[in-house]
Amino acid sequence: MENSFNVCDLVIALIGALAGAIFTFIGNLLNNIALVRNKNILTFLKGQAWECEWFDDKNELYVRDKIRMNKHIWFGRLKGLGQIESSFIYPIYFKVTNNEVVTFVYYAEEFPKQKLMGTGCGTFNANGTVLTGGWSGVVDQERFGKPIMAGRFSMSQSK
Repeated sequence: MENSFNVCDLVIALIGALAGAIFTFIGNLLNNIALVRNKNILTFLKGQAWECEWFDDKNELYVRDKIRMNKHIWFGRLKGLGQIESSFIYPIYFKVTNNEVVTFVYYAEEFPKQKLMGTGCGTFNANGTVLTGGWSGVVDQERFGKPIMAGRFSMSQSK
């Protein structure tokens, strides 16, 4: 009887190990698919120009600018340059997650003299030509009556 009990334990252990190996394999496979998709998105975004509209907390247009994604920094991250009007250029850093959510941070080179610093998060439309979401950041307190504002944004590929 003792031998059959040990054989039973061995069979259960083997089944558990096999199930663990199968789930690990499937998990790694799904993760690799997500990483390839992420890499394809980054390749697609690099070098693209985007027309951006930033809306304030009253859903009124705050500012329009252009952003060019120009440098792949490291895994999942891009650096771009935003341009408001003809003279004000600022860096913006993007991170694309495995589930295709895009987060970003931006700031003026001469902050706090230039009131531009913030963060945002958004998602692409089905064909990847429009990125929409929310942002929050430091704004000109004299103009808006408060130092921080949040709103929504929309970025569309330039034609």
